[in-house]
Amino acid sequence: MESPQELYRRLATKFVADFIGMTDLLKGEVKKIQVNRLSVSAYDTLIELRAEDRFEIGEEVTIVTRPEMLKFSKGGPSSLRGTVRNVFFFGSLARYEIQVGKKELITLDDSNPPNLMAKGSSVHMEIIPDSVHVQKVE
Repeated sequence: MESPQELYRRLATKFVADFIGMTDLLKGEVKKIQVNRLSVSAYDTLIELRAEDRFEIGEEVTIVTRPEMLKFSKGGPSSLRGTVRNVFFFGSLARYEIQVGKKELITLDDSNPPNLMAKGSSVHMEIIPDSVHVQKVE
């Protein structure tokens, strides 16, 4: 039996992902494989991630992430680029819906933000690499 933390982070199915908290499923393709690490191309960005399963180069994968597993960045080779579509302010937390790709929305939670990003702002985000789960496409 998995611990609650393992269930939260290593989602077995899309149903479980939808059932347990907010989840974003990012489409990607494996570009490079190293011991317990993958380089995945997602939305024109090469992202280095921890891998617990076996994958093949060229294989389509899903990066399972949650709002707290992303952070704003200043840009760089492993940054996802997007556009802020909605901002929700909850006092100590700002929740952003950010468009990546043509239509996909992902959610980013920013704790204690000094300022809010405006709707329409172009932003860069990084995935906290060891916090997400990479799985084979269902």
